[in-house]
Amino acid sequence: MTKVNDSLMFATPIYRSVSAYWDHTIYPPRGDRVPKHIPLLIDNVWEYIRPDDMPSRRSSAFGSPTPELARLSGPEDGIICRVFVTLPCPAAQILGCSDARCHADVTALPVAIADLGIPDETVRLLSTALLSRAKLRGLLPPVQDLRAMLADASTFWQQCRRVRVTAEQAADDVGELFFVARGGYALEPLLHEEHSSKR
Repeated sequence: MTKVNDSLMFATPIYRSVSAYWDHTIYPPRGDRVPKHIPLLIDNVWEYIRPDDMPSRRSSAFGSPTPELARLSGPEDGIICRVFVTLPCPAAQILGCSDARCHADVTALPVAIADLGIPDETVRLLSTALLSRAKLRGLLPPVQDLRAMLADASTFWQQCRRVRVTAEQAADDVGELFFVARGGYALEPLLHEEHSSKR
């Protein structure tokens, strides 16, 4: 652990690659936001069926379990950093999937939704607006046991595991990690020798 801006922060097994960094600066927690790389339809369904013990991706920051993967997913000539967080910091990992945009659900769920007979108007709304869990539950209940059927059709949350952010390493050396840094997070650049030899 380290002191950052007078806040006690803990090293995590999470890495990010950034084009620039501010040394020992706490980054503000991320609020709910529209996903950049995941279709809204998929994001809304994931949020609708999200288990209560899992962090929401909408308010998460993202990272990789190794410096090598962080370098591959980050900007060219990016600075590889370890993530430091204050506690509590709920976190999860998609086992075996290095990037959620490549998850099988992205192509499989639209087909499953069509098969479930959800009205076209509802599908259009799910595809164009970021909806809260409360709004989703109010919009989708007409079909009995719809949440269970969508959960069965999806494999995303089945592949996710909670991660202890103070662990020495992640549960999986491939899967994308996402974490809700309620107290903010900081990035500490790795020493050049730690990752230059792995390029």
